[in-house]
This record gives sequence, structure tokens and C-alpha cells, in this order.
Amino acid sequence: MARAFIFSIDAFVALTVMLIMLHSLILISAIPSTYYSGLTQASYLARDTLAMLSNTDASQVIGPAHQSNLLAYVINQDRAQVYRLRVGSLIPQQYGYSMDMWNVSGNDWIELYNTASDNSPDNGHNKFFHKLKVSSQRLYMGYVSSERDSGEPIYSYLTCSGAQIPCDAPPLLYEAGNASLSIVRLTVYR
Repeated sequence: MARAFIFSIDAFVALTVMLIMLHSLILISAIPSTYYSGLTQASYLARDTLAMLSNTDASQVIGPAHQSNLLAYVINQDRAQVYRLRVGSLIPQQYGYSMDMWNVSGNDWIELYNTASDNSPDNGHNKFFHKLKVSSQRLYMGYVSSERDSGEPIYSYLTCSGAQIPCDAPPLLYEAGNASLSIVRLTVYR
């Protein structure tokens, strides 16, 4: 009986020591690293920059000729100057950034702009990845169409006797356009 009691105490002590070790491991791993605040800031920066670009009307920033959001305007440009002006002005210079678009046919990312490959003297952003790298994605939907001739009648009538009976559904006012759906990724690094 005394021997069983000793084994029970031994098992209880071993269980207690194991629980203390497990608790201390969880506690140590839960302490954020030194880069945690910078990582959080970069994550918010990437997410908020993409949100601002996709929610801002380009006609208010650039002019009435551009009837899309600012994100569509930026990614449809091939000039690095547009990226520096529209995206780079939102990201502090201690960070570098790159914008990529998902290529559906190739199943890979197409790099649209990267501060590391921009050798212009106007580019004052960080060019090297040292400590942290965070990305945020946004869905990009683009649609382009041209308007039909407005002189075309909407309804077609059965007879020329003046009966007001439409025989067909009214035609669409717009020609079939090109629709695109893609994912845009903004990666912020430091």
C-alpha cells in the first residue's frame, strides 16, 4: 500500500513538472519578437495603401477623363513615375515596396513595379530587404466597353401600322466589353 502511494506521488510530481514546463514554453513563445511592432505596422501599411487605391475615384485625383478607381489607373500604367507618385507617396521612404498582379494563364505573379529595380534618382525608397516582408492582396475587377450608337431605336415593331407591340427585348446600350478579374499584391519590406 505504501509502495502504491509513493508511485502515485511520483506520477503526480512528474505530471506537475510536465505541466509547468509546457506552460513556460507557451509563455516564452507568446512573447512577441523585436520585429513584431514593425511587422504589424508594415502589414497595416500594405493593407491600407491598397484599400485607399481601390476606393479612391481616379477622376477626382487625375481628372475627369479617368472613370475608374486609382488602383486600376496605376496598374494599367507602364511608367515607374506613376507608381512613385501614386503609391510611393503613401509609403514612408524607410520601406521598399513592390506591386504584383496574378497571371491566371501562367499561374504566377507578374511584377508591375519594384523599388529595388527602379534606379531613378527620384526613387528614395528602401531598395533592400533586411528584416521584414509583408504583403497584402486586393481583388481587381476591370471592365472596358464602348457605347452603342444612340440613334438606334430601342424596340422593333411587328408591323409598320403603328402598333406599339415590342417583338424583341431592347438591345443593350453597350457593346460587349472586356472584363478582367485579377489579384493585385502589394509587398512592403524593410
